Order: sequence, then C-alpha cells, then structure tokens
Amino acid sequence: MIAAEYEQQAAADRATTKLHQNLAVTYRNADTKGNPAAMSGHCNSLAKLYQQAADENQELARLHHEAAVDLSVRGSRR
Repeated sequence: MIAAEYEQQAAADRATTKLHQNLAVTYRNADTKGNPAAMSGHCNSLAKLYQQAADENQELARLHHEAAVDLSVRGSRR
C-alpha cells in the first residue's frame, strides 16, 4: 500500500529530526575548537527540514488512505 510507504518515510524523517536536534544540543554545549555554534545551527536547520519532510509524508499517507477508502466505497456500490 502506498500510504504505508509514506508512513514509513515519515517515521524515518522523524527519527532523523530527533538525531539532528540532539546533535545541535551536543554541539551547542561542546567545549571545542572550531565553530560549535555554526555546527549547532546547521543541525537545527536540518532538523527543521526533516520535520517538514515528515509532516509532508504523513499528509501524503493520510491522503492515500482517504483515496483508498473512497475507491473501496465506490467499488462496493457496483
């Protein structure tokens, strides 16, 4: 089912969101050379993008579920 594929991708995107959120905190709290603030900002940006992808994939899954129900109802009327 196509909806299940979108749900799986949304779950993977949510996991990647969490990973980058955690990395952002790690970098923000890092006592290291380089630019931990920039690395933290990069991870925050990626987390936002992955969250957006998760939301969009979840919405696509919902739409495919609705389409499947609609097709099922139409098919039962024949």
